[in-house]
Amino acid sequence: MSHPFGTAVAALLFAALATATAVPGAVAVAGSVPADAVDSHGAPEATTPDGANATLETNRGGEVTLKNGPRQTIGGETNVAPGTNLTVHVRKDTENVAFDVSVREDGTFAVTTDAFADEGSGLRFTAWVSRNGTRISPRYDGMMLTYDPGSVTFADQRVESPGRTVVVDSVVLSDGGFVSVRQGSANGSVLGASDYLRAGAHENVSVDFDRPVRGNETLVAVLHRDSDGDERWDSPERDRPIPVDGSTIYDAATVAGQTPTPTLTPATDTVATQTPAPTPSPTPTTADAPAATESPSPSTETIGTAERTQPSATTGSGPGFGVAVGLLAVLATALLTASRRD
Repeated sequence: MSHPFGTAVAALLFAALATATAVPGAVAVAGSVPADAVDSHGAPEATTPDGANATLETNRGGEVTLKNGPRQTIGGETNVAPGTNLTVHVRKDTENVAFDVSVREDGTFAVTTDAFADEGSGLRFTAWVSRNGTRISPRYDGMMLTYDPGSVTFADQRVESPGRTVVVDSVVLSDGGFVSVRQGSANGSVLGASDYLRAGAHENVSVDFDRPVRGNETLVAVLHRDSDGDERWDSPERDRPIPVDGSTIYDAATVAGQTPTPTLTPATDTVATQTPAPTPSPTPTTADAPAATESPSPSTETIGTAERTQPSATTGSGPGFGVAVGLLAVLATALLTASRRD
């Protein structure tokens, strides 16, 4: 026979136990999930003794998305202390890829990787975060999207004075980067690079040069990734061109610079200096000697009985003394003749 008091006590204890199991926050029976421990995907929230948790960045549908290209980033936020090491897991098929990250001062974390460059579009995966081997985030569904590295359009143009800036018509980048302008080809010398361009589409991107464009030049616009993530152009060796099937993404244009105005040099009239012809030396002429005057042959003239020899006349070049002597001779002859007549 049972004791009435004992029966009452047993009933009270049973009621108390039933009430305790309905108290919020009570330890769940193995295999059950408390209603407040379910994430937005319906997956169990991770629980740790210190309440550590983390979330990953997702699209509007709550999925983690990656692209099958280089430099893909996966990250999120956490409430653990800055500097804490975490592990981001991406499980595809039976393969689990893990990345170690460190929590930043603002509570964010991220990892950038090329590990998915060869994956096919549409691949499904699962992602989560752990600390020291314990999961502290929900398990997220994820999908691999097609990687579009970008595009660039560079049209022919004429630059304005002083000719040190060109305009790239459009730039589309899947990840942040730059557009450089090179001389002659996609491997030519870099003349200048743009400021940092965030992922997305950009129009009328200016690129400044250190030298002016000379005449008509073939210039090439090339897309670059921000390889070191500092959002600052360093060099083509550090911020490398974006590769596509072993090539780069570029577009070429003919750019007309300012035609330099030629400097006019005053013309100098050249007057030929004429060298005077040498004055010919007069040829010495020999003066013809005056022709000699023939002297009449002396004649013998007989006057009366006396015979006298006529004197010879002098030449024209002789002195006048000969003429006077001749006159005297004539006069003497006349006198002699007159005296004989007497």
